[in-house]
Amino acid sequence: EIIEKDGFNIDQSLSFAIEGDTPATMAKTTGLGIIQISSALEILKPEVVITVADRYETMATAIAAAYQNIVLAHIQGGAVTGSIAGSVRHAITKLSHVHFPCTEASKNNIIKMGENEKFVFNVGCPSIDELKSEMSPELDLTKLSGVGYKISSNAKFNLVIFHPVTTSLESNEYQTKELLKAVEQIGKATIWLWPNIDAGTDSIS
Repeated sequence: EIIEKDGFNIDQSLSFAIEGDTPATMAKTTGLGIIQISSALEILKPEVVITVADRYETMATAIAAAYQNIVLAHIQGGAVTGSIAGSVRHAITKLSHVHFPCTEASKNNIIKMGENEKFVFNVGCPSIDELKSEMSPELDLTKLSGVGYKISSNAKFNLVIFHPVTTSLESNEYQTKELLKAVEQIGKATIWLWPNIDAGTDSIS
């Protein structure tokens, strides 16, 4: 809906997320994603495929494009993170042909990985640009969707997001409770964003 609102036509819509809360469902979703995306690319025949960051659906996109000899452009490569996401991000970098990292350090990391520096461009972080535009002075906090109390439009607030750590699933619930205690002790209005759909998301939710 957001894509259509921005004026883009959707040529294919794919469903491949397998329901579940385990590392196995992440792996299976990636496999199904490769099948679905490969079929779509075979039909659409794009000149370039653009993918972002370190998600497992991004890995599926990268593999599907690379194996079909389609130019792959990767946004937010080169960052150093933990867990499986860090490995996925670097793997996508090695499958990609054009790189759009968001910091100079990330750009240098990509070049150190052996990528051609002529095709590595530090463009900043589109996610931060979007967040800054959304968090404008005109933002009416009382109109945000979600659960819980409404926040006064002129309130100072904290923004919290906590995604599952897929390599330590057994402690995600404990970590979430500790974070919740800290938020309560601070006592400031808080917007807490929903976690992503990685394994462990149910315990956080």
